[in-house]
Amino acid sequence: MYIRDFKADDIEIRDLSGMSHDEAEKKFLEAREYISHRKCDIYNGKNAYLSLTIMPDKTEIIHFDIDLLAVDVQSFQQVINDLAVIYSGGELSQSSAQWDFAQYLTDNDPKKSEGFENAEKFWNDRIAKMPSRPELPLKVKPEDIEKNRFATVKKVISADKWESFKKTAEKNGVTPAMALLTIYAIVLGRWSENSDFVINLPIFNRDDTYKGAADAVADFSNI
Repeated sequence: MYIRDFKADDIEIRDLSGMSHDEAEKKFLEAREYISHRKCDIYNGKNAYLSLTIMPDKTEIIHFDIDLLAVDVQSFQQVINDLAVIYSGGELSQSSAQWDFAQYLTDNDPKKSEGFENAEKFWNDRIAKMPSRPELPLKVKPEDIEKNRFATVKKVISADKWESFKKTAEKNGVTPAMALLTIYAIVLGRWSENSDFVINLPIFNRDDTYKGAADAVADFSNI
């Protein structure tokens, strides 16, 4: 379901207020574990879920997840910001109240842009010669996975090291993002069976000059 389609009956409420602290904490962690790894039922139009857990001390915890097929990362941040505003008793901006994503796509159709035909010919000529994806060793085929489990891996570096990294990238005429992508490609190349491969990058090409686009929630990404 889309966010605007949420009704009170669609919000699952876990009332743990009658339990002891330890019992409630266990139930809460079980719920969080399940929610963290579930997949939205996008084939039946359910691309977002919202639920609430009430703890023994009357603390209310919101659980929200949405499939990135429905929104891009910037839109997800907008949803979180909107939830925070509503939760604090504020009023949401109405600039996108009459938002029409279909009309936005029509008005921003790349085929209308100058040079589109030349760009299309350029890439059509290259497609046949382009390499495939990285061929990485897999423990199991993705289609054979019965239970999903997602993990986030991160590395925190000091501000001094990051500033040094950015300066080095600038000296070599590339952005920090492209420098990180280069490192990522080198790591992939060490494991890939094919040394030549392509990497898709999502581009968040939201046109904020379009009326209502600044705080709209949709998938503006382009791969």
